[in-house]
Amino acid sequence: MKLGYVTAAALLAAVPFTVTSPPAAALETTHIVKLTATMRTYACCDFLTEKSHEENTTLHSTLNLTNSKRHAEKKFELCAGEEARGVLRIHADLLTSGEVQLSPWLTLYEGTSCLSTDDEGRSDFAARNLKSGRGSMTWEMTVHNTEFHSDDEAFAKLTVTHDIWP
Repeated sequence: MKLGYVTAAALLAAVPFTVTSPPAAALETTHIVKLTATMRTYACCDFLTEKSHEENTTLHSTLNLTNSKRHAEKKFELCAGEEARGVLRIHADLLTSGEVQLSPWLTLYEGTSCLSTDDEGRSDFAARNLKSGRGSMTWEMTVHNTEFHSDDEAFAKLTVTHDIWP
């Protein structure tokens, strides 16, 4: 009779572990936000040589948002002529509705090096929401500096898509 109690106790002891363990297939939904930024930074004109510089590039990045990581940021930078720098920043927030709210802005810095923090202007937009699987959104931003012998410019075209997995 005592052997029956021992067997029952051994069988019941494993029950809490099997009941409380989450299923292996329970994955958190990931919101995949793909960014494509085409940037151009133009530095005009060296005071002594009148020489201008232009840099162009296309950059790609992916932000993954989940219920446990609802915010992400990305920064792209492009310098021209060692004096003008365009900086594109994107903030992405996962809303409780499942949409992703995006806030991009472009800033132009100009000075004696690409590390200058002399802010020459900013182009920003109101936040916009993107549902998953609903195509893409595009922003075009331009910032000009029209100081004498410093006609610099930063341009960015940002395209964003939003998908979910699994």
